[in-house]
Amino acid sequence: MFKGQDVYSLSCCRASREDKQIQERGRLVVSNDSVYFLVKQRGKLTFSLQEKINDLDSFTTGYLKDEQYGFFLHKGIEDIEFSCKDIDKKRDSFINALGWDEEIPINEEVVVKGKAADAPLFTDVNQKKKSKENKLDSLSPKK
Repeated sequence: MFKGQDVYSLSCCRASREDKQIQERGRLVVSNDSVYFLVKQRGKLTFSLQEKINDLDSFTTGYLKDEQYGFFLHKGIEDIEFSCKDIDKKRDSFINALGWDEEIPINEEVVVKGKAADAPLFTDVNQKKKSKENKLDSLSPKK
């Protein structure tokens, strides 16, 4: 199947797309240019997932929705979830297998549009409130 290729594999479980609680036990395999998730069905290995590494945006670790520890492969707006309790120990080798220098952070920039974009920021409101309190303190009689 992967003859002549350097591969990295990791035993883990994948949360299904339909119901994030249901897990498929299998093996995540990273080849030269793709990531595969292999599962055994009726005694045969089948591909449950195949993604090009170039299509993946980032990789992060953390708790899944079912409170199991694991990792996420981020692709656009889609998160592919895998539970793997010892991913932190294997993190560096997994990132190297992907051909990345380091874990690529998620772009957490939030764009606010419409009416919300015109609303005052919480920090602005808090600063105005504090400045009013300071003015009131300075106007109050000293004892």
